[in-house]
Amino acid sequence: MVAEAAAVTAPARPAIRVVDDPRRFGPFGAADPACIAWRRRLSPSLARWIDGLAFPMPRQGRWRLAAGEPAAPHVRQWLAGWLAGVAAPDPRWVADIARLLDVARAQSGGGPLAVRLDVVADDGCRLFHVDRLRVRWICTYRGPATQWLPDEAVDRHRLGRGNNDHVRDWAQVGQLEPHWFAAMRGDLWPGAEGRGFVHRSPPASPVEPRIVLAIDSG
Repeated sequence: MVAEAAAVTAPARPAIRVVDDPRRFGPFGAADPACIAWRRRLSPSLARWIDGLAFPMPRQGRWRLAAGEPAAPHVRQWLAGWLAGVAAPDPRWVADIARLLDVARAQSGGGPLAVRLDVVADDGCRLFHVDRLRVRWICTYRGPATQWLPDEAVDRHRLGRGNNDHVRDWAQVGQLEPHWFAAMRGDLWPGAEGRGFVHRSPPASPVEPRIVLAIDSG
């Protein structure tokens, strides 16, 4: 009597890889997970300064950094307008955003970047979804950071239907940490079409608004 061979299930590919060295925050390879997160932390004094900002709601910033342009002078100018009536830009925040732009530009091959800095005071992005682009970098400067799902916890065929019924296992919801800088692969990444990072923004409120930096390639 020959026993049937036990079925072998290939281990699920992790949805996220966390690195401590920004030099390892390189372009996505074929075997990489859908998100690469640089584990980092702002200085406590800068974090307290950002946490203490009081904004009239909502507040959004939309800018574009052309290929080859130095980031720091533009960030200084952007923040001066974005913080008008609230505070003068802290040079440490200018330097940090400029550094993240440089890291994103190096990862994307040096092309132009679309930059967004938002005060988020609602749960308008509460649905798990995948971005329809090549890659988006994100950093939550204040409040809870981005939530995500591994492949085995989501039915991708049901994404985009206006609800969260595609979530198979809520116990597997993961979450980035504030101040981390994450590259999230979108559905249009060459060679990985349709396998973008499934994520959402956690709930926020006017009492505890989030501050989120998002950077898109192209």
